Amino acid sequence: MTITVRGLSAVGGLAFLAVPAMALAAATPALPDSPPQPSGNPGSWVTANDYPHTSDPYASGTTQFQLAVDALGKVTDCMITHSSGHAELDAATCRLFRERAAFVPAMHAGKPVPGTYSNSVLWQKSPDSGEPRMPTPYRQQLIYTIAADGTVAGCEGIDNEGNHRTAGPGTELIECPAGKQFPIPRDAAGKPVARRVTATFTLTVDDVR
Repeated sequence: MTITVRGLSAVGGLAFLAVPAMALAAATPALPDSPPQPSGNPGSWVTANDYPHTSDPYASGTTQFQLAVDALGKVTDCMITHSSGHAELDAATCRLFRERAAFVPAMHAGKPVPGTYSNSVLWQKSPDSGEPRMPTPYRQQLIYTIAADGTVAGCEGIDNEGNHRTAGPGTELIECPAGKQFPIPRDAAGKPVARRVTATFTLTVDDVR
């Protein structure tokens, strides 16, 4: 999921568009000398892991909102000022900010007063967001040798395209058992011998009619 923060540092792919805060007219007739200020990084209050379950798994949009912040810096209310077009995204926005947002309260004449904080969240799933993908046919081989002393002498992988590659940590190939100690392989006469091991892993996908 993509989340954007303009004017603030982006965290977890979530973006916020900062909008100047205004005082609550009902709570205080004068504008505060300074509006509520986020305590910490707002980008940490909503992350890519917070993308809610939606009827449309690829739902995206920008939710604009306004928070009521009391004289202690706590969020007391959340109002959606412009919908993303998806009720689940709008509801998640207010829920998460009410639960996690914290502020340095607005100040007027040197005293903390209630105020409001406005912002927006861009909800957008990215292609690598972990959505399940349809399995595709696949075949891979791992070839290695167990030496006469039982140690793994080497590993080679053959990928789905038939390319021979060194199999080891950090590759997408099947993990090589390098460093593993096997029992000493012996022939029929009991003499230690080396043995070649070939492991084949196949995934097939067929239409069912």
